[in-house]
Amino acid sequence: MLKSFFVSILRVIRKQPGYIAINVGGLAVGLASFLFITLYVYNELSYDRFHKDYENIYRIKIVGRLAGGVLDQAVTSAPMARTLLKDYPEVVQTTRVIQMGDWLVKFGDKKFNEQHVLFADSTFFDVLDFKLVKGDPKEALVRPRSIILTEEYARKYFGDKDPMGEKMVFEADTSLYTVTGVVRNIPDNSHIKFDMLASLSTYPGMAGEQFWLSNNFYTYMTVKPGTPKDKFQDKLQEMVKLYVGPQVKEVTGLSFEDFKNAGNDFRFVLESLKDLHLKGATQYNLEPPGSLSTVYIFTVIGILILVVAIINYINLATARSASRAKEVGVRKVSGASRGGLMMQFLIESVIITAIAAILAIIVVYFLTPSFNHLTGKELPVAIFSTPLAVFLIVALIFFIGVSSGIYPAFMLSSYNPSEVLKGTMSPGSMSKRLRGILVVFQFMVSIIIIIGSIIVYDQLNFMTRKDVGFNKENLIIIRRADAFYKQLESFRTQLLEIPGVENAGFSRAVPGVYFNNNAFFKDNDPEKNAYLINQTNVSFDFPATLGVQLKAGRFFSHDYGSDSLAILINEAAVKSLGLTDPLGQYILQPNGPNKWTRLRIIGIMKDFNIESLHKAIAPVCFTIDRGGRGDEFASIRISGKDVAGTLKEIEKVWQKFTPDMPFQYDFFPDRWKFLYLTEMKTGKLFLVFAFLAIFIACVGLIGLVAYITNKRTREIGIRKSYGASSVVVLGLLSGEVLYLIIISSLLAYPVAFFGSRYWLQGFASKVSISPAIYILATMITLLIGWISISYQTIKAAGYNPARALRVE
Repeated sequence: MLKSFFVSILRVIRKQPGYIAINVGGLAVGLASFLFITLYVYNELSYDRFHKDYENIYRIKIVGRLAGGVLDQAVTSAPMARTLLKDYPEVVQTTRVIQMGDWLVKFGDKKFNEQHVLFADSTFFDVLDFKLVKGDPKEALVRPRSIILTEEYARKYFGDKDPMGEKMVFEADTSLYTVTGVVRNIPDNSHIKFDMLASLSTYPGMAGEQFWLSNNFYTYMTVKPGTPKDKFQDKLQEMVKLYVGPQVKEVTGLSFEDFKNAGNDFRFVLESLKDLHLKGATQYNLEPPGSLSTVYIFTVIGILILVVAIINYINLATARSASRAKEVGVRKVSGASRGGLMMQFLIESVIITAIAAILAIIVVYFLTPSFNHLTGKELPVAIFSTPLAVFLIVALIFFIGVSSGIYPAFMLSSYNPSEVLKGTMSPGSMSKRLRGILVVFQFMVSIIIIIGSIIVYDQLNFMTRKDVGFNKENLIIIRRADAFYKQLESFRTQLLEIPGVENAGFSRAVPGVYFNNNAFFKDNDPEKNAYLINQTNVSFDFPATLGVQLKAGRFFSHDYGSDSLAILINEAAVKSLGLTDPLGQYILQPNGPNKWTRLRIIGIMKDFNIESLHKAIAPVCFTIDRGGRGDEFASIRISGKDVAGTLKEIEKVWQKFTPDMPFQYDFFPDRWKFLYLTEMKTGKLFLVFAFLAIFIACVGLIGLVAYITNKRTREIGIRKSYGASSVVVLGLLSGEVLYLIIISSLLAYPVAFFGSRYWLQGFASKVSISPAIYILATMITLLIGWISISYQTIKAAGYNPARALRVE
């Protein structure tokens, strides 16, 4: 029997190669799309699960509220880790990680300004399971000035030479770090990424700090298996009362109970390591977090594309049923049972699906590098070779083969042999309504994805073009101006002598880079309410260089000696502080226990964005850097004329002041667009999958039109014999398709509307959704649909009436 089945299948392939190619092609595209989306979703859901004990690893975050400002910070204080280990028997081990900006690193004649350098406790490898290929994980970070390199960076600096024990220069020539380990390259699905990992013991003052209100460390811990998360989290609030409360009283004069009664809150919350990427803290993350809504959306798109491909198979199979009706009649007359015929058609379907799956896997293997470039990820295509993946793919083949073949098999096997052989039965007529429903579903999915793609791109254009409150254009940002911090004014003076330079200023942070979210207090406030304001230290000329606008008051000026203790705040900060006449008033900044800095408000800046439009405009303040090494960024406003020449002159001045430090600059608009890199990649993915969904739907539409033209051949002949033109016949055949696409649009609109609203919830500022977007999506679908069926319809409209009337 099996031999008979395979002979029958080979005969179908030989007789109908076009039909098989279209069917296999549609299924292969659908399966490849589904597999790509599966890789993407798997990568997003697998973050940090390569650590052997990830189920028992947590990070501590701070959640709270200060005078209406929200805290959701991934960072905690220096003493947190040791206190957890000392006070809580549930805790097995703790470790801390801190990021301290860029570092100039040199070895021999190689020197680079490295951005991905982390400092960590010696217990780092006791908690987190990054694999050392050289060195002892217990000892590698114990001694001060120890450094671990990734395999990639070991090759970058040392080539094939063994780096162990070698000395690398960090910043000053006298600051030597010893290479004590080489770690495997950090997996793409890790929220902790670094190129170099240095020992935190290098800075004992910072590591041993006991101020609980200064939060700069990422604190991780391993707990005993079986520790209930919620109960343990409740116990952590004891730390707030024991350690945070007394320091709050030192700073504010309020007991912690009074502090909370004033509407404030401060809590420690456990974050499971496996959930950090998609559900972690929203402030001060080591890496940009993922989007759970995007994962949900792409999961749904992947399933829908697979369903569309299955529908496509059903449409094509039933449309071709007429050509196999006599075969079924002959087989039944010869004694074939209905069950045997169903089995034959199901096996055909499974084999076709298997061929499509093999082609899809080949496509995925070859196109994964391009897909990785599109997504910015390193998706593990090798996962398909694992036993579990092979089993799941085989199961998927059988599922798709059976689910897509069950209806055609049922329909074909149900033909009455006597009616078929006498020509009194019209094969496929019973499936016309179902086929229409399936095509409607296909195009509904396509229209939803098209609308989603348009809205994503509209939102991206809105975010990148919206007025952010300062002048983004012709602004250059140079990193590491702190390399010659004592000579910044001299550097600025020489920059202004360059014809193309209009202004220059320096700052600890720039928009798009994390500002410090610090607590401030109003002067003479008896309630001592704390107010969170995003702060950065700046030079006198930075606000004017950035291009922020004044609403009242003035900028910093060298003409006022007291401006070293002055502050600029924006409108949002004025509103947060509740000030009615802020100019000339003072606000207080804590500077350690019972220490305050009294700052006089000299100017009110109009609101501007320091973060992406995902977040609302925050309270912001600028203060003068009073002798610290805080001015990391140089911001230079250029005229926009002869940009290349201006950059060369700026570089010459830079090299006069710091010949060792590489000249690294960015145009600010490019830096700003980087904030929306995830959305840009999402938009491109939407566009790709929209095209694929439409392609599959059009293949199904070809099957529908083939069926329609086959059914109406005699009608066409009669109409043409009575004088109907080809244009009339073309409209007649296209009308049914037009009707189905309009129905698809009406069903797609509400789904696309609510889906778009769900995605746009992640933005504080968002584009308005115009009804024109929905109409445009329908018009695109109509155009593509008409083009895809034009050959069949024009061919049918051109039939010779005499030949058409002879068709049975």
